[in-house]
Amino acid sequence: MKRWMVIVGLLLLPSQGETAGFSCAQAATAVERWICQDAELSAADTLLEERYKRLLASQMQHPEEQAILRKQQLQWLRESRNRCLDVQCLQLAYQQRNLSLQEQLPQPLVLDGPSGGWRNGAGEEPVSAMKVSYPASGVNSEEENDLFASPKGQAALIRGRIASSLLQKEEPWRLVVNGVPMPLQIHPDGSFERPYLFGNGSNSVEIRSPDGKQQVRRQFYEAYAEQMRPRLRILLSWDTPGTDLDLHVITPLGEHCAYFQRSVQSGGALDVDVTTGYGPEIFSHPAPPPGLYLVYLNYYGGGGDDQQPTPQTAITVATVTIVREEGTADESQRSFTIPMRRPGELLEVAQFIYP
Repeated sequence: MKRWMVIVGLLLLPSQGETAGFSCAQAATAVERWICQDAELSAADTLLEERYKRLLASQMQHPEEQAILRKQQLQWLRESRNRCLDVQCLQLAYQQRNLSLQEQLPQPLVLDGPSGGWRNGAGEEPVSAMKVSYPASGVNSEEENDLFASPKGQAALIRGRIASSLLQKEEPWRLVVNGVPMPLQIHPDGSFERPYLFGNGSNSVEIRSPDGKQQVRRQFYEAYAEQMRPRLRILLSWDTPGTDLDLHVITPLGEHCAYFQRSVQSGGALDVDVTTGYGPEIFSHPAPPPGLYLVYLNYYGGGGDDQQPTPQTAITVATVTIVREEGTADESQRSFTIPMRRPGELLEVAQFIYP
């Protein structure tokens, strides 16, 4: 028994100038000497020690889980590592144990959806707590003339979670969809969700920390041939929480699309009316009528009685991005940055002719 306790202690001792996770000067067994003499095994042992300690620390509030982990580690030492008779056996044992510990570690940044690879969105029924009027979303669409609200167009849910330890910065995280960056609204528990109408063909989603050091990216191909890809998107985002900016789009037919009328007869629609900051609000159209489009922004105000803008934070910088022919060889993007100085302000920010 004492011999096994010594081995466990050696495994968990901090490195003393060695590449292994224990002091090679005190290596007492053939297994430990093999680890010290093999650079790959030494690195694997150090990695195992790091992951084991991190997992123990993450279970600090759950002593019963820590006890189980310690028992599993002892079992691995006795029945796997220390029974090896050659280096190849040790390499396999460390590979399997390191993978097991990695899978148990809480991930700091997770993108649960949409899934990557090849997917077929036919008939999907996305679930979202948000009130959405996406073209083709099928999610809480209340407009009878929403020409997209059909199985031919379903919105996928961008969702995931971020560890609280990564949420200390004041700047917002970024959501980047098909190359268009926008702030990401994150719930107090670190989770996020955002319905998004992806067209058929190649799509990408990226979640990025304010400093760019933490990121996760998902690439997928929407294979459902009848899934409509908006030929025109107008995206509004802004840089302050607790504020409410509204996107207004006037089509060449004189239709006015905004929070009070999120779908228009020609087929375009505005998705989510964001009232608590950052956005984005997105106008999408699968077959935009040709002619002159007008884009307005309204600084409606704070997102609630306890979220009114203060004089120090009255200026909110909005970004409007116009995307034409997304996902095709003719795709183009154009962005405008607009300072919004006070609640009640209404500005015309863009005019353009489509096509």
